[in-house]
Amino acid sequence: MDYKTDIPSFLSSLDAKESLAYMGLTAKIENSFRDAYAFYLYEKYGSELIVSREHKGGGVSRVDLALLDTKNGAIQNIIEFKACYSFDLLRPKDMEYIEKIKGDFEKHTMKPYDKEYILLSVRVNGTPDEKYKYIDKYDIIKKNIKRPSSAEHKSIAAQNIEQWTKQITEIKLKGSGSESLGKAFGVDVYLDYFIFSPSSLDQVTCAPLSRHRSDNR
Repeated sequence: MDYKTDIPSFLSSLDAKESLAYMGLTAKIENSFRDAYAFYLYEKYGSELIVSREHKGGGVSRVDLALLDTKNGAIQNIIEFKACYSFDLLRPKDMEYIEKIKGDFEKHTMKPYDKEYILLSVRVNGTPDEKYKYIDKYDIIKKNIKRPSSAEHKSIAAQNIEQWTKQITEIKLKGSGSESLGKAFGVDVYLDYFIFSPSSLDQVTCAPLSRHRSDNR
């Protein structure tokens, strides 16, 4: 698989990105993104690989997404997802989500298949109107979104991610990107994503993901 193009192509191919924007403001976006991405991979690679969500077997207890050999069901690739909000990545000493990715990595150490770990970060440019105060994530967004700006969230989070991966040597940051998801509850919603892989030379990894043009808002 070529992660240089798959995720950007998936996001650009969505007919209704606003559905992900809506999901991002009402719950963690992890499962919604995974399920839509799984179907995208199924349509693209279905004749070559079996795309399996919530996969069990082949030496793993459960994995978010697995791509299996069509002949014998052997795991060829696994993808684990984690989701957060941009303000979760602003504190330099708070490595919670990188530690979670490290935990996923440790489940698959020395396994003979390709591994990717994807952190999804929802970023909003403002707080939904008071009339939406009953949505699940309203309070936490209102509390955390006032400062700094959306653009600053994006920049600070990227800097922290880069520093954290230098401290956790088992994984490396392969690339990142951003995509506008449109509006939900009257505010602009963006998805920033970071893709990690094992850094050890004895770990099999997929082709590197190059950075692509992203929004600067």
